[in-house]
Amino acid sequence: MKLRTNRAGFTLVEMLVATALIMFIMLILSEAFVAGLNAFRTLKGIGDMESRIKSAVTPLRDDLRQDHFDGRRRLSDPLFWNQGTPREGFVNVTQGFYPVYSINAITPGLQTVTPLNSSGQNATQWSLSQNTIQWYTWTLLPRTTLANGVTIPGTILLVDATGTPEYVEVLAVTPTTFTANFTANHPNAPITIRVIRQPEGVDADSLLVTRATDHILHLAVKLRGNRQENFFTAHLPWNSPFFPVLLNPGPPPPTVPNPNYTPTTFFDQATDGRFQDQVSSPPITGYKTQWAEIAYFLWPNGTSANGTPLFALYRAEFKVVPDNRYVNGWVYNPPVPPPIASVNGWNPVTGDGYQEMSARSGSTTIGGVTYNTYYFPSPSSLANMRTTALGDSQPDRTFTYFYRAEGRGPFDPSAAEIWSATLIATDVVSFDVQILSPQSGVADFTDIPGGVFDTAMQQPYTINAIKITLRVWDLKTRQTRQVSIIQDM
Repeated sequence: MKLRTNRAGFTLVEMLVATALIMFIMLILSEAFVAGLNAFRTLKGIGDMESRIKSAVTPLRDDLRQDHFDGRRRLSDPLFWNQGTPREGFVNVTQGFYPVYSINAITPGLQTVTPLNSSGQNATQWSLSQNTIQWYTWTLLPRTTLANGVTIPGTILLVDATGTPEYVEVLAVTPTTFTANFTANHPNAPITIRVIRQPEGVDADSLLVTRATDHILHLAVKLRGNRQENFFTAHLPWNSPFFPVLLNPGPPPPTVPNPNYTPTTFFDQATDGRFQDQVSSPPITGYKTQWAEIAYFLWPNGTSANGTPLFALYRAEFKVVPDNRYVNGWVYNPPVPPPIASVNGWNPVTGDGYQEMSARSGSTTIGGVTYNTYYFPSPSSLANMRTTALGDSQPDRTFTYFYRAEGRGPFDPSAAEIWSATLIATDVVSFDVQILSPQSGVADFTDIPGGVFDTAMQQPYTINAIKITLRVWDLKTRQTRQVSIIQDM
């Protein structure tokens, strides 16, 4: 009898082995799928972050490379200051934009200082209102020693009344004071104290990592070209004094002269259709100008990343009238004298309509009654200093008005003008502005001597380039990404 050697199926052992192999292969494939999905999410997060950073880098780089002064003067010109301060335009870089003060003299050695703000309030308590209407970012961090033994200094900048600067390492902080070891004598109070940047830790190469949240880049921009599309546009009420001819909403003729027209071009030039609209039509008409006052600044968004506060980066743009000789004192704030109220461009529904212009409050007296008016700085006004109502001296600009003591306080959300600013980056950890100067004695980018550089005042140095370091937090990847912009000046 012959035995059958063929089988109709698999044995139990073979089935178990095959099942184990299949499960092992499925496990490998699922792990690869999960890894691929995570990689895709990471790459998408990086791409989204790149896009967010690009939306901030593009206008920053574009504004920096434009003209900022009359003619084509450049800050990098070694003979820049030989001609004195610029006749038109300006560049301002401020680190620690709203300083605090020591009303007492400071002598060399280990000293404890009580910082006060301009209203005499304790600076530490005052800084706690960070997310309220009056926002101040005074935060003082002491020297910290990490677990790996690396010491991170908490550094501030002092500038006394004689202009003598000193960078000081903060050794200890209490709710009302800080302690530091001073090397220079500062006998002339009040002494200005600025937080330039705050220490965070060290990176993988043991290099110090800091963040800056109190830096401002503020500058005039002059666009080149000779047609409307080459210029800035401010959207103003159609019956504003800025426009020579009005569209007649009544019977013919179709257009009528604007009775309150005040020329804003130099040399009383006739309105040029390539430069300005010939006829304004309701409700809004675009006013064209080559000049604008632009500022970049941070505003807290109320969130944090692992305890680090996050900010939003804004770009404020205020258009500047080329010639302000006639228009100043003619554009009124409410209350408005009759019959001007119906023709001066004030819109009682949407506001007065001039939030996009570089302007500040003024006054005009008519028939013994004083009315509120606008003062519109010209490019030459931006380049100069003025004496404020408080008796101090400050540049004649709109944005400066919001973060100096005379204004409504820094970045008051109730000021409609400041919120004509455009949000260009969210979840910002740091916005750091530094300069490269051949007179600094350092071959790398450095902080501003004294914390403020402004071309309205003669400076002992020129600027070859400006470096802006922007660091953004990504919630998806739980990482930060940093980009640096270097633009020659």
